[in-house]
Amino acid sequence: MTQLAFAIRDIRRRPVVFVFFAIQLVVVLLFLPIMAQSTIISSRNIRIAQSMADNRMVFFSQTLGTFFRRSVTPDGGRWLSSALDENLSAYSVVSSIKLREHPDLAVVVGVGSFSDLLHIKDHGNMPAGPVALIGYDVSTLRVGDHVSFGERNMEDILVHQRLPRGTHYMKRGTPQLLDNSLVVLTSAESVLGFFFVGYHHFDEILVNASLIRPSGADLLYFVSGVREMTGVALHPIELNDYSQQHHGGAFYGALFFLIFFAITSAYVLVGIVANIVLLLENHMSEYAIHLLSGACLWHLYARVFSYITLLVGPPLFLASILLRSMYQAPWAQLFSVIPLLGGLVAIIAVVPIIKLRQSDIFLHLRGD
Repeated sequence: MTQLAFAIRDIRRRPVVFVFFAIQLVVVLLFLPIMAQSTIISSRNIRIAQSMADNRMVFFSQTLGTFFRRSVTPDGGRWLSSALDENLSAYSVVSSIKLREHPDLAVVVGVGSFSDLLHIKDHGNMPAGPVALIGYDVSTLRVGDHVSFGERNMEDILVHQRLPRGTHYMKRGTPQLLDNSLVVLTSAESVLGFFFVGYHHFDEILVNASLIRPSGADLLYFVSGVREMTGVALHPIELNDYSQQHHGGAFYGALFFLIFFAITSAYVLVGIVANIVLLLENHMSEYAIHLLSGACLWHLYARVFSYITLLVGPPLFLASILLRSMYQAPWAQLFSVIPLLGGLVAIIAVVPIIKLRQSDIFLHLRGD
């Protein structure tokens, strides 16, 4: 506690320098993980999109001028259902549906040829009608359980099997992992019939629709049919081209900023170490008096560690709180920052401790 009090006094002697390095640490500790995660996600998206390149998938962007003038009719719902379920090799998803028994569980309802993307084992042995699959990390449900699906027409559907780790699908050109999701395989017609707000789900099905290996006639049939039935003008986008431009650009942009913040963090750490070494040199006479008064060398080490902990700890916890708020991570994981704090303090303290160990502290007292 005495050395902690001395460390606080060191901070009060140079508060501007302390605050300056603390702010730099917050910026680095906040943006370095964000850029690292963005780089990893972009790299994964490129890899997944390349693995699905043979499907030559096409999704659509709506023209805003017509999107707000759309008019959804029962005929439009029936046409879209038949297009996805029967006439085309296509699929769509609805991800806004929640289960009453498991309100926190993410639900992905796949319609059309959605099951073909999952590479499900024993695909031919799956029961007819709606069937449920659970992601690899889902713990609230097990294979063989039943879940209640629907509102207007409710049905207990079987959890048929668990998906392999890393199972994904493409939603508007972006890979979506299913490890923490419940997947319901059914038809577009069933979705529009199971729920009271069926025509709201019609909008979601239309927005998320994708065609698999479409011919020119298939594209013309779908785009012209949607325009005729709903008044929405669709702009086809090829996944392979989109992946090269969008995911590739995102990857190199994130990689650039990752390198930038990595170099910045190195400069910040070097600056902190240099500041602490300078602080030691300015207080060698004081350390000598402490040693003459009965203190041990490890007391001086404790003072250095206390100073570094007070400098690094608050920025690290603040950055962790901000990151967990952004990504909605459990607050219990905040305690995982403690080992990181210990490691960071140990790294910064190496040079100052060596400096103290190798210095003839009493020499400075003789000079005075």
